[in-house]
Amino acid sequence: MLKRTILKFIHMTPFLKQIASLFYKEYKANISDFCFVFPNRRSGLFFQKYLSEEIETPLFSPEICTITEFFAKFSPYQIEDKFGLIFRLYGIYKKISCKDESLDNFLSFGEVLINDFDDIDKYLVDAKDLFQNVKDLQDINYLPDYLEEAQKDAIRKFWKNFNPQPKRQQEFLATWEILYPLYTEFKQNLRKNNIAYEGMLFRDVCETAFKIPYQKVIFIGFNAISSAERRLFTLLKNQNIGDFYWDYNSDFVQDKKNKAELFVRQNIFDFPSKLVLPKEHNSFKNKQIQTISIPSNVGQTKEVYTILKELSTTPIDTETAIVLSDEKLLFPMLYSIPEEIEKINVTMGYALNSTPIKELIDNLLTLQKNITKRKDGDDLFYYKPALAILNHRYIYSYDESNIQLLINNITQNNKIKISKIDLNINEFLSLVFSPKQQNEICFYLMEILSHLISNNNSEDNDVMVSNLEKEFLFQAYARYQFIS
Repeated sequence: MLKRTILKFIHMTPFLKQIASLFYKEYKANISDFCFVFPNRRSGLFFQKYLSEEIETPLFSPEICTITEFFAKFSPYQIEDKFGLIFRLYGIYKKISCKDESLDNFLSFGEVLINDFDDIDKYLVDAKDLFQNVKDLQDINYLPDYLEEAQKDAIRKFWKNFNPQPKRQQEFLATWEILYPLYTEFKQNLRKNNIAYEGMLFRDVCETAFKIPYQKVIFIGFNAISSAERRLFTLLKNQNIGDFYWDYNSDFVQDKKNKAELFVRQNIFDFPSKLVLPKEHNSFKNKQIQTISIPSNVGQTKEVYTILKELSTTPIDTETAIVLSDEKLLFPMLYSIPEEIEKINVTMGYALNSTPIKELIDNLLTLQKNITKRKDGDDLFYYKPALAILNHRYIYSYDESNIQLLINNITQNNKIKISKIDLNINEFLSLVFSPKQQNEICFYLMEILSHLISNNNSEDNDVMVSNLEKEFLFQAYARYQFIS
């Protein structure tokens, strides 16, 4: 039995509002010379909102940015898209490994490698030591001195127990031995093109000299900071430029049984705040929790509709949050938002594989794979993918009445192979039902997605869903554009 939980807490001044009020009262117009740095963009936007509420007279806004944007200010490199990184790494991997591996097979492995490279650089690890060559699976002659004995024993035990078939041993060793050359050549390639992944940019800034153009740099709301971030914090603290504020005024965070508490004392000790935040009663002892048993996921979204409907009698502000346990509930939840609520802010990831555009792309690819020709040269399309495409709401909504007549004609006459001439009833369907060679598929999909983006305007009944789906279309288009 699934449950939905409602939490109601006593009113407290938001942490970011406290910071905004504290700094404006202390520095007034001088705040324009400061830079406020946050872990993510969302917190920066809320801080800007709270600061605007505090300002009494016009002034220039201070710099407000994320930690990644702050590092980027002092680097010649631009952050590259994840897919761009994978394609670059793929070419280098094929050259170094001498393997003719397909891009499809490399994608997941490439993503893991890039994440590993990112961690290596963010934590300032010596990549050569990490990717040391292992010549004998049964014996390790060298382990770095900085490892504790327990860590060394664990590594020795792993290699002793790791004894796959000889072929797998060779594959593993061959992959392991190229990791460091792959890491170094990948970074060299990125440098030549003035681009970087996030960790590489962080490390580059930490290892070069740069001048801070701000009177003060205030870091707000961080917790588990990386080694690169710690080095930056230390540098600015020693220059008497950095100031640090930690959102640790919580019983849960300060509970020694909570793992998050591990960072609390160390961060406060290493990077103390120069200004003192006012003490607020922050006990969760007065919380009110209402739990309702609901038999299905979709049922939960319907219950949320009822609750929001009740709340909508008064203005619903940014302090109202809906937290989903499963990202697949996003669309049912969006369709359950009452009409009275015109705008919402979605701050969660949603896989393209779970979106309607993925289904359409799959059907378009299936359509192209099953094209045949008549003796007169006319192209014939198999009915299953053709009907699936025509019934897809992105396509169907383009010309509902004529497409419905076309669907009826196919089903009522039990057509198995459908002529291109019969399907090309308008310019858009002429684009969709046109045979393409393998090297033309990316451009074919891009044309269709571009057409859908331009025609999927916000005049639908549910603007929130329309805008979100336009974002899905754009992201799909961007990926095929890069591949092409």
